[in-house]
Amino acid sequence: MSVDKLLRIIEKSKFQDFLNVHDFKLVYKNHEKRGGIQDGYSVGFESHECKLGFYLEASIGVSVIPKFSDWETTAWIDLDYVISYLRKQPIKRDNTKKNLNANRFYDEILANILSDLAEEFEPLFNQIIKMFKDESVVDQWKPALEQYIKEDARRRYSLG
Repeated sequence: MSVDKLLRIIEKSKFQDFLNVHDFKLVYKNHEKRGGIQDGYSVGFESHECKLGFYLEASIGVSVIPKFSDWETTAWIDLDYVISYLRKQPIKRDNTKKNLNANRFYDEILANILSDLAEEFEPLFNQIIKMFKDESVVDQWKPALEQYIKEDARRRYSLG
């Protein structure tokens, strides 16, 4: 794997169209070496409205980063979590495992995962962008999202 491979997977997905339509530009690349553990790869795209970060580790995903934040120091907020929170639906976890038995190449599976997420994101784009407008707005809803994630984990894993 590599940062370039992550970019090729994004290009194969419907997220590439989304990035083009909303005028996102590639502004960040990172390869995190983890000494024997699977390395992490991330890339960041920025528009005049927000930042989106893509990561590839054991799975693939997309995060929303507040426009005012730094790529290296801010906590990336998983887009799947935000979408599930807004829709009040269970959080999708282990997104690669459900597709590993498919008769497709791994890169194609990852591109399909991103495509599915792009389709879910598009109708919520304006609402999510408003949520990340500035620090005070993020501070208003982020505790509720964190609580939602904890409650979802308790339900999913039958924790008291």
